[in-house]
Amino acid sequence: MSLTSIAHDSLDQPDPRVVVTKNGHCLHLQLNDPDTLNAVDEGIARAFRLALDSAENDDMVDYVLVTSTHPKSFCSGGNVRKLAHYYANGKSEKAEKFFAIEYDLCARIAEFPKPYISLVDGYCIGGGLGITANGKHMVVTENALMSMPEVVLGFCTDAGMSWVLPRLWGDGGQADKFLGHYIALTGVWLNATDAVWTGLADYFIPSEQLPRVQEELLSLDYPRGEAATAIIDYLSAQAQLPGQANGAPKGQISDRILKIDEVFSAPSVAEMIQRLEIGLRTNHYGDWARDALSAIRLSSPTALEGTFLVVERGNFAPTVRAAIDNEFSMGAQYLCHREDFQTGVRARLIEKKPTKDWTPATLAEVDKKTLESR
Repeated sequence: MSLTSIAHDSLDQPDPRVVVTKNGHCLHLQLNDPDTLNAVDEGIARAFRLALDSAENDDMVDYVLVTSTHPKSFCSGGNVRKLAHYYANGKSEKAEKFFAIEYDLCARIAEFPKPYISLVDGYCIGGGLGITANGKHMVVTENALMSMPEVVLGFCTDAGMSWVLPRLWGDGGQADKFLGHYIALTGVWLNATDAVWTGLADYFIPSEQLPRVQEELLSLDYPRGEAATAIIDYLSAQAQLPGQANGAPKGQISDRILKIDEVFSAPSVAEMIQRLEIGLRTNHYGDWARDALSAIRLSSPTALEGTFLVVERGNFAPTVRAAIDNEFSMGAQYLCHREDFQTGVRARLIEKKPTKDWTPATLAEVDKKTLESR
């Protein structure tokens, strides 16, 4: 079955872990599941879709604001442990249904006709980026940390990020799609400064000011019909350039972007590894390359090749939905059915240690023909 048919085969419902309130012309969605650090599952995704449908069809709602009640985590991604359990116990249909609903939500956020604002003050991982980076406005504080770590789980970049990542152009257009390959294939952590520089996030506001900004966004005053302009004007006025004076960490991406391009412009994962090895051997690259090489070597070879393909396809996809369809076919309907997914989830999320116990163990042995057919 297609993603669309699976995603719409039953009704959405509210969920107490998504607190929905209407303040003036703003619909406020608060993620409130501290036990899982706000991991997205089917119930949360359905509640989000229901709220967005309501907001889109309500003439008195001009925009949506998304926040988290957790002091350290905006969203820890999809509930991968639950998904791995489904696949391991003959419930792949249930797992694919969740993926379809989550991915449809991410596409809906990207297509949402009204301003959609997320305030990220903490971890925002995997599917968490799906419900933020696909929206119109993402605000980050110095506490924000972001990553797409799927390859170490035996999985691939998803939640619409195969569309977003190759379109990160960097400050002044200094980057290109190869930055997206770097982020997807290494799972590198991006801090707030990196997120703003790459274009993944739109605004930086210090955390000490976030409560005030949130309250003012909930009651923003503007002439009717001018919400979009008022929000941009307000956020632009509140935003600061990330720097030591406001507690922002030093960014890493801007200083190494040319060397990232040298490596990740390679036409294959194998050649990227070769370029990293040569650069390290000749002292042309530093610690960032050593970290990247280590991350790639600890990832599932099949997941690396699958991720390379979905990001490449996402770069040429005509719409975000087309990119998400590719993610669904590659990830939910293929990679998650493989033993590597169970291996990665068990190692990283249960035993909490890296693994090299992948099947197959090398890039040369990966069934590329099957991957390319997905």
